[in-house]
Amino acid sequence: MYKLAIATIAAASSASAGSLRGSNAEWDAFVSKFGFTFTAEELVARRAIFDANLAKIEAHNALNLPWTMGVNQFTHLTPDEWRARVSSGKRNKLDTSAAGAPEVPLRGTLPASVNWTAVGKVNPVKDQAQCGSCWAFATVLAVEGDYAVNKNTLLSLSEEQVVQCDYNNGDGNSGCDGGDQLTALKWLANQPGLCTEADYPYTSGGGTTGKCKKTCTPAVKIAEGVEVPKGNDTALMVAIANYPLSLSVDASDDAIWQSYSGGVVTGKCGTCKDASCLDHGVGGVGYGTDNGVDYWIVRNSWGKSWGEAGYIRLARGPAYAPAGQCGVTIDNQYSVGASQA
Repeated sequence: MYKLAIATIAAASSASAGSLRGSNAEWDAFVSKFGFTFTAEELVARRAIFDANLAKIEAHNALNLPWTMGVNQFTHLTPDEWRARVSSGKRNKLDTSAAGAPEVPLRGTLPASVNWTAVGKVNPVKDQAQCGSCWAFATVLAVEGDYAVNKNTLLSLSEEQVVQCDYNNGDGNSGCDGGDQLTALKWLANQPGLCTEADYPYTSGGGTTGKCKKTCTPAVKIAEGVEVPKGNDTALMVAIANYPLSLSVDASDDAIWQSYSGGVVTGKCGTCKDASCLDHGVGGVGYGTDNGVDYWIVRNSWGKSWGEAGYIRLARGPAYAPAGQCGVTIDNQYSVGASQA
């Protein structure tokens, strides 16, 4: 049962009940697809919110912009509810001075495009669910990518181990209440290794951080986590050309992130100028160009029903300097030296 605060029910019901936009078939398909169940009282409010969001989606798509919006698992949430659910996972960095980070050495010539997913170096999209663990998913993606590129073997590693074990260790990482990818990579470099997802599966999706499991078998050991120089498209392109890596973004803009369904996000996304306003950890898995529009390929951790089967493409280029679209060039890391534990 999806619970809703009485105040929200009352406000939504009084504002929108009786002015439904979507058809009953659209609503029924939405509820069935995502397995939602509501009380009679909740049903009125959720249907009203769904229709309000559907109106926004239709209005946006009528503009014929390079990117579209669509119905997903968040369409029954108000922007504030959605934002509260997804914006608690990225802790502000203790050290935001990435400008002095060394340039990432390029292996060979910088390609015109990169797509690590297409060549089998990135695992299928995962779902953090209602836990603020995006930072752990982004961290693990970086380690998986490091190992896949260097060892030519793609393993699915344990986000749950990072969520539960890098928890209240004095480094600021707090399980379902958020964390930081560089801090997590540095923590992992001092551990025996990261276990596989099969050995230590994800169980924190309900929003509760569990107790660290000490009995899983380490599979991959890393040497260190390295920061990518901030505010530099070329530096980020070079880093992604080497490995899939961890990115941080400002995902607070519900007009984009709540209902994105496809295309390259152009226009203005967020107002980030430094790491203090970044609220979501994701994976940088490539870059390319579509009809003359350059973009970053970003793997999210909200499941395959969101975006382009779990991905979003963010526009890149001088127009979005110095922070990048949605702050994407501010706070990014890659894993170094991944090997069998």
